Amino acid sequence: MPRKTPSEKRFARYLEVQGHAFEYELDLGTMFKPDYKVRIAATDVIVEVKEFKTNWLTERLSSIGSTDASRPTRAVRKGVRRAVEQLSELSERALPLVIVVSNPHQADVDLDPERIWAMLYYDNGPLQDNNRADHVSAIAILQRRTPEQQWAEENVRRFGPLEALRVGARASLRAAPCRPPRSRPRRSRGGRPTR
Repeated sequence: MPRKTPSEKRFARYLEVQGHAFEYELDLGTMFKPDYKVRIAATDVIVEVKEFKTNWLTERLSSIGSTDASRPTRAVRKGVRRAVEQLSELSERALPLVIVVSNPHQADVDLDPERIWAMLYYDNGPLQDNNRADHVSAIAILQRRTPEQQWAEENVRRFGPLEALRVGARASLRAAPCRPPRSRPRRSRGGRPTR
């Protein structure tokens, strides 16, 4: 059995926690083996998982201090385009075909849902033309949520964005250590310290 990538392992853990039955790299008689066949509510779903390892942004910024703003989307576009091609062989089988993107290596890619939507459907994205990938049922983002992210999202849902910002600010002020103000010498109108 082939070795799983960190993203494939993460997805398998997710499926186990959710209680879904699945098979890894099942031979479906195609040129490639899709990563997973998942059983959800009496339906088989075929899943191709993509991960990213690029650290071009960190290297580029450390050497010159600036970079091309579109680069964080290129690796994601390329990965999705590859998954679309791989899943195209299964397009006639009337199965849901899903692409999962994950970033377990903390690569320099942007997995913000709104940006992913824009990069895939606009500016020559792999899903821009309806005929290119209409066999793909969904694209999912698999990422680990920190307690801070969950807390922030809960507060936005509960209070709305502006009040959640206030709640967050109050919480950070309470958590900040109290420091006495630095004493500065008083200055006269001429700019010289007074005693």
